[in-house]
Amino acid sequence: MQAAIATTTSTADAITAATNDEARSLNERIRAERVDRGKIDDGRTVFGSDGLPIGAGDVIQTRRNESTLGVANR
Repeated sequence: MQAAIATTTSTADAITAATNDEARSLNERIRAERVDRGKIDDGRTVFGSDGLPIGAGDVIQTRRNESTLGVANR
C-alpha cells in the first residue's frame, strides 16, 4: 500500500496514518519518489525537527501555527 501511495499521491491529497512511525515511513517513501521524479532538489537540504531532510520542492505541513514566520498549519 505504501508503494502505491508513494507513486500516485499529489500535493493536493490528504493522507492519514495510524501512528507517527507509519507517517514517517510514508513521508520518506513519498519524498524518495518525488526526488526520483525530479520534483525535489535534493542537492541542498536542511533537516526538520523530525530529522527528515527538506529540499526545494518539498511540501511542508506544520502542526503548530507560527505567525511570526508566516506559517499556518493545514
